[in-house]
Amino acid sequence: MISAYKLLCCPLCKSAVTEELKCLTCGEKYTLIDGVYVIINPKLSGKEWKWNESIFSQEREKLHQQYRSFINEETRKAQKVWQGDMKEYIDTFHGYVIDIATGLGEMFENLLKSKATFLPIAMDVDPNVLVWTKKKMEEKYSKEFIAVASDAKHLAFKNDVLDYATSMAGFNN
Repeated sequence: MISAYKLLCCPLCKSAVTEELKCLTCGEKYTLIDGVYVIINPKLSGKEWKWNESIFSQEREKLHQQYRSFINEETRKAQKVWQGDMKEYIDTFHGYVIDIATGLGEMFENLLKSKATFLPIAMDVDPNVLVWTKKKMEEKYSKEFIAVASDAKHLAFKNDVLDYATSMAGFNN
């Protein structure tokens, strides 16, 4: 597993964290759950949206169908065009690439399919969905990646470490 702690920072005070995921300045402690770095501070992100864990027993495609049923046809068409454009752009990426609000991994999967040399980072505010998605992606793809539970409004990454960002629904949710 890739050690991500050197990329991470405390979302509360923005200081570096140790390998044990403890903030060097304020002493806040974070965790690693099933390979997912959980760098969320409840003081900042305690009321964020969480996935209902019962949905994880469903098949991924059924979940995507359910999600798409809430979106109008015009938005679905726009997403399809946008995702197609993103696939081409992804092949130009390098360095560290974060997928904000990874969820079930619809956009993140495109990062894992790419032959370009970069390190994909799956990020979602809910560690439960990341644990599930990480497991599914590791079963399907051999490309190494990092999974970090973090709030997009209080990113747990040091300044100037991320090179590119993608998101399927993170900016409109």
